[in-house]
Amino acid sequence: MANWFAENQILGVVIIVVVVIVLVVALVALLGNGSSKERKLYEKTPYFLEVGTSYDDYIKVKGKKFEGDTYNSLRYKFDKDVHLMANVLLPRKGSMNEYTEIDLLVFHSSGVYCLELKDYKGFVYGNVEHNRWNIGYKKEEKRTVFDFYNPIMQNAKHIEDLCKFFDFPYKNVVVFPNEMYIDTDLRELKLVDELLSLIETGEELYELEDFTELIAKLHDYNTLERVHYHIERIKFNETKYNPHKEIEVEGEDEE
Repeated sequence: MANWFAENQILGVVIIVVVVIVLVVALVALLGNGSSKERKLYEKTPYFLEVGTSYDDYIKVKGKKFEGDTYNSLRYKFDKDVHLMANVLLPRKGSMNEYTEIDLLVFHSSGVYCLELKDYKGFVYGNVEHNRWNIGYKKEEKRTVFDFYNPIMQNAKHIEDLCKFFDFPYKNVVVFPNEMYIDTDLRELKLVDELLSLIETGEELYELEDFTELIAKLHDYNTLERVHYHIERIKFNETKYNPHKEIEVEGEDEE
């Protein structure tokens, strides 16, 4: 009798283990199938087809998802009425082997928009004249605040380097997600939908063909070798300031 109970206990444990394994395999398969569907949908987007950012980077690398979603919003809204360039490198004024990186350039009949993308979803506050701004997050009852470089100043420096490269009256626009709350008279700060409206209602001053020389010059400068070097420099920079951190994916610095 004791043997019978022992055997049935063992059998019960085996059955439970088998059931758990089956459930885990089914869950992994289900998640994998969902991820596969999302990957396939992503690989049909303008951002992937035109920029080539992998799905893994789009999901994992800081800021890439917001960059991709903003790019897609612009393409879907304006189609071929805009020319878009993402992650544009430029020589940095007064530096050796260092580059300015512009998140997104938008060429449109109303002008050239130099976009600094900020994927923040907290509470941002600051003054146009201050070097540092703040962003606050609230989780449950805990509040966390950290500071970051004034994005209007940051983008103004981008435009300064851009003008050294090719002089033009570029438009300085800092873009936040639509989920952000912005109450300001600073014309440089826009949510994504406000950016689309700004471009759509802008006075038509140019033809896209007017930007052919500038676009060609930017493409010529942004060689694969130079892009690779820039990524490596960012990794070394991160290692410098985070000596115990191993860098495995493309990093991002505030430039």
